[in-house]
Amino acid sequence: MKFSIPSWIWPWGVCALLVLALAGQQIRVSGLQVDLARERQAVSAEEARRTSAALAFQQLLDRVAAAHAVQQQESEDAFNEKLKTLQRDRDRRADDNQRLREQIATFTADDRRPGESDAAALQRATDRLQLVGRLLAEGAELVNDGIGIVERRDLEVGRLLEQIRTDRAACAPVSRWQ
Repeated sequence: MKFSIPSWIWPWGVCALLVLALAGQQIRVSGLQVDLARERQAVSAEEARRTSAALAFQQLLDRVAAAHAVQQQESEDAFNEKLKTLQRDRDRRADDNQRLREQIATFTADDRRPGESDAAALQRATDRLQLVGRLLAEGAELVNDGIGIVERRDLEVGRLLEQIRTDRAACAPVSRWQ
């Protein structure tokens, strides 16, 4: 027996198939729209996370920069205070040298006593003594200046080393600052 489909069912069957196909297509489009919405939501969440991370990192960098500036200022203040102390010490040594110069000048002053027989020999001794006194005073002054230069350079080197430590600490990996 041969099975035949009545002719009036064909148009309805085709319509039903088309409706089913369209419904399936609509379901598939709806599913894709949901997937697209989820993807957009994931992208938005990732952008929000990145923005939050960037903001947190910028705040961290700001804190590191502020700590570095404070450390740098403290180092500079300590250097200036040590420099003032160094200058006071240098002035004190200069005063000591001046007193030494005056004492030597007084000691080597031409002090002729009446009754000394060889005036020329006394004059030569006095001249030599005055020259030795001037040389001693100049030597003491040179030593004082040299000490001041060495102390100042030592202080400057210490300041530079402290600056290097501060800069290295500021450039250290971020995890050290958290």
